[in-house]
Amino acid sequence: SSDNEDISSALCSEAHENTCRTRAVGRGRLLVLQSDSTVVREFTCGGVTLTVSADVKSVSAGKRFYLLLKTDGTVEALDKNSKYGECSIPKHLSNVTAISAGSFHSLALLSNKKVVAWGWNTEGQTSVPANLKKAKAIDAGGYHSLALLENGRVVGWGSNNYGQATVPTHLNNVKAIAAGFEHSLALKHDGTVVEWGHDSCAPFPAKLGPVKAICAGNCHSLALMKNGKVVAWGRNDYGNVTCTTFECAKDVVDIESGKQCFLAKKSNGSIIRWGW
Repeated sequence: SSDNEDISSALCSEAHENTCRTRAVGRGRLLVLQSDSTVVREFTCGGVTLTVSADVKSVSAGKRFYLLLKTDGTVEALDKNSKYGECSIPKHLSNVTAISAGSFHSLALLSNKKVVAWGWNTEGQTSVPANLKKAKAIDAGGYHSLALLENGRVVGWGSNNYGQATVPTHLNNVKAIAAGFEHSLALKHDGTVVEWGHDSCAPFPAKLGPVKAICAGNCHSLALMKNGKVVAWGRNDYGNVTCTTFECAKDVVDIESGKQCFLAKKSNGSIIRWGW
């Protein structure tokens, strides 16, 4: 998931375990996609059902906006008072299989394996390479974008002031990607992780065992190990990589990152959060 200052993609809370499919959270507000495909915006004082089309498949959260992927392959956006076009869905956009929201830009993966982007393009983050074909996954970072191809290679474009869009030359056999604000991660099929971009997002763990999933935030990263434990690294300005209180989150089944925080869903359905 991308770095999101005000909103971050997240997981279902324990209270919604029986009804929640996915959720996006932000400062004082949450977006919940329930099992019946209705979308509810919650505030600290209660919940409000949003007027959106039914049959929502997934949600993705940007800095101050949300993207909704519907089961019919179309996309809707919330918070349409955005200033940079991130909510201006391209006309006739259809057959979408995945979405990803960056700080002020949006990505969509189509069923024909092509990538469509829109929104703020100050760093070229919506200028999809013309020769990009056969993509299988996408992730929007702060101001850069990543695509994972079917052949296991990764393509990056957009802001590259710290090398976050410059994919290592010999990187291959990749199964998952994660774009942070100024760094990027790739998970290989052998369970190893490759990181590139801003130096302050390191040091990379010396002994990172077989990894199941990855996510990236502002300048910090999280890996879910195959044994159910998590490992965090990077800048620790807000305690976002300090997980000793949670015994580094054992028995975890899913992970997500915000700008300065992490969330982990445990096997019993509970959610733990650390950072800011």
